[in-house]
Amino acid sequence: MHRGSDGAVGTPSFTEGYWVADAKLGYRVNRNLDMQLNVYNLFDEDYVASINKSGYRYHPGEPRTFMLTANMHF
Repeated sequence: MHRGSDGAVGTPSFTEGYWVADAKLGYRVNRNLDMQLNVYNLFDEDYVASINKSGYRYHPGEPRTFMLTANMHF
């Protein structure tokens, strides 16, 4: 990721590349209920999600996150 240039001295102009893997597993419990498990950032990669133009501020990527959902059908 590269940032724009505004003449700031001593700030990074780019971050290293990275890969982030997500996974999803779904299961139909019965005809009225589906369950789904999502895992985001499966390998818990540390990365910079965004960096501002001057390089003074950045937003770190989210750590490994789990989300379990249930869908009910009527």
